[in-house]
Amino acid sequence: MNRSHFLYFFQSTVGLPTTIIRKIACYGDLQFLWEEGTVADFQALGLSTSKAQQLCISRSRFDCAKALNLLDQHQIQLIQATSSYYPNQLKHIHSPPALLYAQGNLTILQNPHKIAIVGTRNLTSYGQRTTGNLINKLAGTNVTIVSGGAWGIDTLALKSALDQGMPVIAIIGSGLIYPTPAANHQLYRQIRQSGLILSEYPPQTQATKYTFPERNRIISGISQATIVVEAPQKSGALITARFALEQGNDVYAIPGPIDAFASAGTNALIANSEAGAINDLNLLPSILGLGPSQPQLIPNIDIDTKQLFTLLQKAPQPIGQITKQLNLTLPKTLALLSKMELQGLVGRDVNLCYFCSG
Repeated sequence: MNRSHFLYFFQSTVGLPTTIIRKIACYGDLQFLWEEGTVADFQALGLSTSKAQQLCISRSRFDCAKALNLLDQHQIQLIQATSSYYPNQLKHIHSPPALLYAQGNLTILQNPHKIAIVGTRNLTSYGQRTTGNLINKLAGTNVTIVSGGAWGIDTLALKSALDQGMPVIAIIGSGLIYPTPAANHQLYRQIRQSGLILSEYPPQTQATKYTFPERNRIISGISQATIVVEAPQKSGALITARFALEQGNDVYAIPGPIDAFASAGTNALIANSEAGAINDLNLLPSILGLGPSQPQLIPNIDIDTKQLFTLLQKAPQPIGQITKQLNLTLPKTLALLSKMELQGLVGRDVNLCYFCSG
């Protein structure tokens, strides 16, 4: 057994929070901690006395052989933060998972171009049409589609990408033995065969109203950009967008009719300069840095655009450095870069640095 197995055992006992699991992951001898750790040892890691006692009791009754057999039976692989398959970008988010559970092709995680596509469960014909067209525009590029597997936009994005032969990653809000929604079992079977399903929860964990928003930080955390296709004001997709902004990743939204309930959230993201508007799907590969953009001269550019253009003429810059040097807020920088990408003035290289293309 290795360290990831002992982390799995700890996670499967008394529902330890991510912060405690990360502390346990840093412990020198995990096998000793599992077999010989005392109440005092667990208190030192941040557990209350009652929780530490509960862990010791649960550990004494835990069937390690049965737990390992469960992994083999369901072909579940463990990805610890030290693994070469653990996305480096994910290590730098707030509260990164100490352990990921995976089914499928782990090499997909090494694709540097991952785009999250998320949206409402109650998609309209507009959302359905737009999602299909969006995937069509990305087909043929070296991009992996990331989503959550929920009904609506998530399911359609994953299905459409699989139909196009694109690699996909579904990040679910439950354990891998009970993927949700259960009615998507055929989709999940297909993803296991040619894509990848990820979860931060032990295999037998049932989904709750808390696990879905919690996993959204991973959807955005492994993706270079998040696209919100269609979302009302209280959509979970907006939580993913907020996480992406906090993580310093790009956010884009598809504008919808101003009176459409299903587009109220996406329109608000654009109006608040929290997301760049995708008004032309033909420009999508260029906007995402997946293909050459065609520079266009535009009249009457504002002073922020001029300053950014001048900065990028000197050398490619990551978004954090751009924000710092121009003394702008992150949402303002994102909106500015999105506008300039649409105008063909800037592009983005494989290192996620923006460069002047005009």
